[in-house]
Amino acid sequence: MLGMSIYISVVSGYLVVAYVAGKRLERFQLFTIAVLFVTFSFFASIGTFGLIRGGVNAFDGIDDGLGGVVHAIYVAVPYAITSVQLFGIGLSLKFMLDQRKGATDES
Repeated sequence: MLGMSIYISVVSGYLVVAYVAGKRLERFQLFTIAVLFVTFSFFASIGTFGLIRGGVNAFDGIDDGLGGVVHAIYVAVPYAITSVQLFGIGLSLKFMLDQRKGATDES
């Protein structure tokens, strides 16, 4: 949950900045905030993957009686969550670009 909360905090902060100030950011400011956002959200995603994968590995022997399907779901969960987070990074960047495009359309 720690990795997820860091990820959600970083993405939320970026989306708030994109919505509130995205139209007024200069190119250098936009580049700086985008690089920081991608860096920290990517590392939070990888951290989430590692933490969840570690939890799955910790319970590896416990689920033997539950069958192969349950084990496959446990193994797939960190990959699914990380995929959703990486997709969210892309959507957040698209949101900023849409905000910026709105700034050029209004000028």
